[in-house]
Amino acid sequence: PRAPAAHQLRYGDFILVLWTTLRGPASWPQLADDLNQAANGDGSNLAISFSEQRPLILNALVSATTLQCTDKPLPLPGAVLNWQNAVQQITKTNFLGLTDVWWLWAPCASRFVPSAERYRGPWNATTDNPILVIGNRYDPRTKYGNAVVAAKRLGNASLLTLDGYGHTSDVDPSDCIDEAVTSYLITTVPPPNGTVCKPNHKPFDPDFGQPLSIGPQLFE
Repeated sequence: PRAPAAHQLRYGDFILVLWTTLRGPASWPQLADDLNQAANGDGSNLAISFSEQRPLILNALVSATTLQCTDKPLPLPGAVLNWQNAVQQITKTNFLGLTDVWWLWAPCASRFVPSAERYRGPWNATTDNPILVIGNRYDPRTKYGNAVVAAKRLGNASLLTLDGYGHTSDVDPSDCIDEAVTSYLITTVPPPNGTVCKPNHKPFDPDFGQPLSIGPQLFE
């Protein structure tokens, strides 16, 4: 009743709010309250959150989709016709994955504009200086296992694990992570591969602080 007309929280809007808010644990207490209100019949807060986030998401979609599609091989003819099976399969394993499917997979399946600068290999190069890879153990958007694979494929790399939550390490503050990154940037020496850091706070800790902005890192 307090949201803009037509005073109805649509399922797709709710999924989008959930997808964006789960990236930062500082926002989880408010999200929990909003979900509880919606379960009791008042989805106003969730609907208002969607209306506030929608312009940002639409603007980011333009660049995100283009970058994703031009970095991939051109789809085979008729690939876009597989969208229904793809959506059904992802729904079985991760209902929030629908957001990524519609924003990134579906547009790329029907995009036939080749990229003149797309890198096609080789993939066995290593860097002179070691690369520091950071992965959150409980990232709701990108699997931690991908960080493990990335560190191995990069060759001269060290994996630093944040035993915390959210999408990217900066949304779950950790003095341990900050110290490791600062030292790496100054000395180019990463912490030993397999180092694990703890976040400063647990989710729903009242001392966590104010919710962090979702804007700049929406699609990282």
